[in-house]
Amino acid sequence: MPRSPGSRELLRFLEKIDTMPEVCREIIRAWPERKKSPFSRSFYSSRAKRWDFTPDACERISDHWNFRSKRQLHCVTDQPVPNGTHWTHAVYNASANVWQVRATWRKRQARKELEQVP
Repeated sequence: MPRSPGSRELLRFLEKIDTMPEVCREIIRAWPERKKSPFSRSFYSSRAKRWDFTPDACERISDHWNFRSKRQLHCVTDQPVPNGTHWTHAVYNASANVWQVRATWRKRQARKELEQVP
C-alpha cells in the first residue's frame, strides 16, 4: 500500500495543488490532525481513516465522490456533488454511513492553463 505523507509534507503538498481554492487549504490547515489518501488528492481530518474504516465526524476534502472501487460505492454523499470540476468538503456520519456535504467550490484554473490563455 502507498505511504501517506506526514503532516508537514502534506501541508507542502497542498500548496502545489493549483486547482484547490485557498478556503480548502485553510480548512485543512485548521484540522488538529490531517491525513492524505495515499491513492488520490483526498484529505481527511483524522489519522485513523483507513480504506475500510472512517471515524464518525471525520472531515474530507476531495474532488471525487460517489465512486466505485472493488465493487463497492465509496464516499457516498447526502446530496449530488460535481466530480472532477469542484472540491467538496463533507463530514462523515457513521450512523447513516454517508458524507454530509458542507460546501462545494469550483476548481481554480491551474497556473499552466493560465499561462496558455492569450
